[in-house]
Amino acid sequence: PSLFAPDQDELIDETSKLIPLLAWYVFGDGVQQAFNGTIKGCGRQAVAIPVVLLAYWGVAVPLAYYLAFIKHPGTSDCDGEDGGFFCGVVGLVTGTTTGTFLHMILYAVLVLCFTNWNKEAQNAQERLERDHKGVPSQQNRGSNFAEACATTSSIAEDETDML
Repeated sequence: PSLFAPDQDELIDETSKLIPLLAWYVFGDGVQQAFNGTIKGCGRQAVAIPVVLLAYWGVAVPLAYYLAFIKHPGTSDCDGEDGGFFCGVVGLVTGTTTGTFLHMILYAVLVLCFTNWNKEAQNAQERLERDHKGVPSQQNRGSNFAEACATTSSIAEDETDML
């Protein structure tokens, strides 16, 4: 590691600032992905596109750029009077973490507040009926399953007797 980072103390200091932010990023991204799966399952991908554009291109990228490069104008370092915590690489991660949390919150609002679950259940039933024409209904499937198990059981007994 010293080949790539001769000052390991500085590397450890910078990394220790990133770990809490990255932990929040991973949490927000995981929850956002769960909501994303729900949105895709409902077939509402087109609604998700504006959310992604707003969260990342409208908020995360500009905020990350501002925090990393503009927050301390006229100085080349991040050691300003206010501590400069959100500048440099920490500013980049803060911006993207903020965008991810906005993404998560907007997806949560879409799923929890603007999803008609009765309609989604009806749509799912219609898709099943359309995609599986000719497949026995659930009631018939149960009796066929019982018959199949009985047949399989008798075949297995016959094979055991042969051994």
